[in-house]
Amino acid sequence: MKLIEGQDPLKLPITIRFAGEPGQDEGGVRKEYFQLVVKELLSPAYGMFKYSEDVRLYYFNGKTLEPNIYFELIGTLMGIAVYNNTFIDLPFPMACFKVLIDEDPNLDDLRQWEPETA
Repeated sequence: MKLIEGQDPLKLPITIRFAGEPGQDEGGVRKEYFQLVVKELLSPAYGMFKYSEDVRLYYFNGKTLEPNIYFELIGTLMGIAVYNNTFIDLPFPMACFKVLIDEDPNLDDLRQWEPETA
């Protein structure tokens, strides 16, 4: 990656190229990349999140053995997607998003929480 003097590399626009696939990234390739990464991160194989069929949302798995830095990396990835004007589908309860933006969740937000942990 080329570093531009005085700029945070996480705030530079990204261009995605898949190996063996020609084409220019006009947003579609970038969106596909983020979708694939998010799908992998939410996978039960990692155990970082658990899925509730009742409300069709993912929740942080408090019993995961993965280090906390992995969750920070997911937050960084979310920020990079937003900074690059790329919508990614993250089916989390509203309370999670409010905590990420340093806002207190209200009772309606907390009602979305998984029934067995509420």
